[in-house]
Amino acid sequence: MFTSHFAGMNVDVVKSENSEPCITREQLGLMLGYSLPSDSIARIHNRNKQRIDPLSGVVKLTTPGGGTQETTVYPFKAVLEICRYSNQPNANAVIDWAWDTLDKLRNGGIICGTMTAEQRLLEQENNRLTIENEELYFENKKLKKREELHQKLGGAIYLHDVAIQLFHLGIGDGNENALVKKLVANGILQKDQSAKRRYLIRPYLRHVRHGYFVHRLDSSDQPVPIIQSKILVTPKGFDWIVGEFEKIDNRDYGQNHPLLGYIRECMRIPAEAGGPIEITDERGVNHKYI
Repeated sequence: MFTSHFAGMNVDVVKSENSEPCITREQLGLMLGYSLPSDSIARIHNRNKQRIDPLSGVVKLTTPGGGTQETTVYPFKAVLEICRYSNQPNANAVIDWAWDTLDKLRNGGIICGTMTAEQRLLEQENNRLTIENEELYFENKKLKKREELHQKLGGAIYLHDVAIQLFHLGIGDGNENALVKKLVANGILQKDQSAKRRYLIRPYLRHVRHGYFVHRLDSSDQPVPIIQSKILVTPKGFDWIVGEFEKIDNRDYGQNHPLLGYIRECMRIPAEAGGPIEITDERGVNHKYI
């Protein structure tokens, strides 16, 4: 018998008559989160007998009283079939477990036997490294996308194209007007305050000097010339805007989650004060921090 772990519960893997590693009907129902585990899996099985019967099996397990009881068990492929017909939200997690455990057991990737503490620590470390590798993969993918955009952009581009490229990076909806409003609201662009140019948007001079924007005013070839503000964003400015938007998202998250901001404030004030301090929360409760 091999003992695995899933969502905080122990899962005992047994051998069927054809030596396939299996789990019992009751265990599968618990893993999928049914309130009546065995009955729920039995209903799914009966509705799809033609597909599941050839894959499932029956084994004799020892009961607590010392006797034996015939129990329906499901090997790797049968677990996948049950999950296919299950509407439970964690069905995908059970499928992932089946690939990582049952499939490896039947192919010799895991030696059957009770997992020792050292093996469990090794498994946890491997899972941690897998998560870190996935995060690194997506970060590298994002950087590669940025590099491709830089090569594609070459020089400075208009705000319309900036909105589209930001959308490709998962920022905004690709709408230029929405982008301009967000840039103005967060102090990246400004409204022209001169009497004749109230409707114009322009970058701050310091940002132009930093090389983030290229800005020029053109007049149209109309009988009455119309002043038009043309703002272009450099590749350096594009990176800067992406960084600013990440800061904005972090700030907005803190504002929309007051408890998070409150905890940060409780951690900051004592550190700056250099000693214990009392803080009264919004409910009037005093908290002493050291």
